[in-house]
Amino acid sequence: LAEGVPTVPPESIAGIQPASVAETGILGWRLAETITPIQSRQELEARLTSAEEFPEIDFVSPVFLDSRGGSIIVTSTLLIGFEESVSPQEANALLTYFQAGEVLDEGWGAMRNTYRVATGRLSGLEVLDLSNTFARLPQVRFAEPDMIFNGSASLLPDDTGFGDCWGLHNIGQAGGTPDQDMDAVEAWDLTTGDDSVIIVVIDTGIQQDHPDINQIPGADTTSEGPGDGGPVNECDHHGTLVAGAITARINNALGTVGIAPDCRSASARTFISVTDPCNGGWTSAVSWTVDSLVFAESVGARVTCNSNGYGFESSSIATKYDQTRTDGMVHFAATGNSSEDTIYYPSSIPSVNAVNAIDRNGSLAAFSNTGVGMTFTAPGVDIYTTDRTSSDGVDETSFATVSGTSLATPYAAGVAALVLSLFPTATADDVESYMQISAVDLGVPGYDTDFGWGLVNALGALSAPSPPTLTVLSITTAELSGGAVITLIGQNFGQSARVKVGQVDAFVLSRQGSTAIEAEIPEGPGENVVVDVSVLQPGGVSTLPSAFTYIPNEPDLEHSSGNPSIGNVLFLNIFGEAGESFALLADGQRGSCVRSGITLGLACTPKLRIVHNSFGGFGGNDPPLGLLGKREVSFRIPNSEDLINRSFHMQAVVRDTGNARGITLVPTPVVSLTVLP
Repeated sequence: LAEGVPTVPPESIAGIQPASVAETGILGWRLAETITPIQSRQELEARLTSAEEFPEIDFVSPVFLDSRGGSIIVTSTLLIGFEESVSPQEANALLTYFQAGEVLDEGWGAMRNTYRVATGRLSGLEVLDLSNTFARLPQVRFAEPDMIFNGSASLLPDDTGFGDCWGLHNIGQAGGTPDQDMDAVEAWDLTTGDDSVIIVVIDTGIQQDHPDINQIPGADTTSEGPGDGGPVNECDHHGTLVAGAITARINNALGTVGIAPDCRSASARTFISVTDPCNGGWTSAVSWTVDSLVFAESVGARVTCNSNGYGFESSSIATKYDQTRTDGMVHFAATGNSSEDTIYYPSSIPSVNAVNAIDRNGSLAAFSNTGVGMTFTAPGVDIYTTDRTSSDGVDETSFATVSGTSLATPYAAGVAALVLSLFPTATADDVESYMQISAVDLGVPGYDTDFGWGLVNALGALSAPSPPTLTVLSITTAELSGGAVITLIGQNFGQSARVKVGQVDAFVLSRQGSTAIEAEIPEGPGENVVVDVSVLQPGGVSTLPSAFTYIPNEPDLEHSSGNPSIGNVLFLNIFGEAGESFALLADGQRGSCVRSGITLGLACTPKLRIVHNSFGGFGGNDPPLGLLGKREVSFRIPNSEDLINRSFHMQAVVRDTGNARGITLVPTPVVSLTVLP
């Protein structure tokens, strides 16, 4: 709405129902329903044009729905990232040629070759068309409107009262399993954290004067800022609950204690909580998350924690997470609390560690999301933490007992902060490696998509066992190929030891005491390369003196479940080089017919619903092939008799990451399937 206009005028504007007008949580923006459904783009354009004629309205946009039913609203601001090879002169020439609008920020988000542009357009469709024009240019990495979107905190309130902090030190209280914890008490003998290590909490704000939270002043990156990062409305509880799990003070005879009590949190208020009622929901914009990561850079943060699930994915957000991870920042995000086999965004970004929750007996919390991209699990049921003080909080005691992946995530982030306190020169790779190889394995042996690498263990991540000694590899040839099983012989191999072939992790199949490890070689690279074979654990690295030639593997697509039946799930495995990205085709269709998180079309009709959001289309967020150069994708076959005996053909196309422009596309063999009754 135009500045100073309190609400939509009572008369019907462009077929809007005045009684349906609702707040979005962002000043000036309102949601409204149409009197009759819009049947075509032509009708939509006519409605938007009609609304633009009212002086009370500055901008009007259709509302899109995300996969969880939340609103996605186009704004008049465009976010553009050009390729590294494009000069500022070329970028500005393109912006001028396409009449993009006024450049608000060059180098926006502290990212190279990025621009934030006020388009001056009056309609969301116009902005989308302009965004798509730029996205199609070969000079552009990404282009997207600065969308307004919804999300929710990954937290489930529980009975209040004094908790027992079992996640830090489990002695079997309340029926728990003794020692099913993060070994925090033992880790504190080595360090309780260093106040130079800052953890930025991306959330709804942290109470700045809470007596039991160790923190520095924060920032408000929402439209209600600038501010100090504290709560603004009566429903901004979540950030204070999260922060206590990381840096609640120790030995102050008050309340609870965090996993890294002598480190310091910093609030980046990024979300505006939904009010009336307080239901854990919030509203945000793409640029607010990017600006929060810029704030994290400005205070020298080494770790971020985002215990929220977005209803929207963004190339700008993913790019900023990637850039800050490359620069040494370690990121953690919650997988979500909807008991789904798909993890929420932004935990699904490869540069972000995805965390779900276990209970006090080491079982996966019933609410925890799992799936491709899982990294760690941590305690997340009945966690006693800080709350807003007095009547402002969930409970008037200034503390609360809560559950959710929202509490598991700060615990994992806090372990990373402890590692950086003891090893301040550690890189992001180092921190994640120490946490992975020291995690307590749960579920099936080795990495899995239910628990990731396992339960984070503070003591294990901080401990330095004797360095391994690798002496013999059980092969006589100087060549390695994907899928081969090798045995490594040596001494002092710990239970957390990893095997690396070059820069890629091999899959550990079994361990024979401290002297032998059996491992499977990952799928090979795109071309012959000379690599070392190493054993890595917190105490050090041991590398064989002779190098090996790593032979490429051809991309492949396979399925092991036979022809699918209606109502059932089809599982496919895509193979290639670890780290390569890929797209999946059905009857040769992709693009609008093959969309991440929506549907996979068999020539667009009928449709299969994606169960795992794990494939891309060669855009800014292409997912990489994971461990062993493998990625599992699954689809739900609709329970429709019309599909019976329908045949279709699946094929993957793998992008050769060795090509600088990413244009070498290698197709896999075709898999032909028939739908059964």
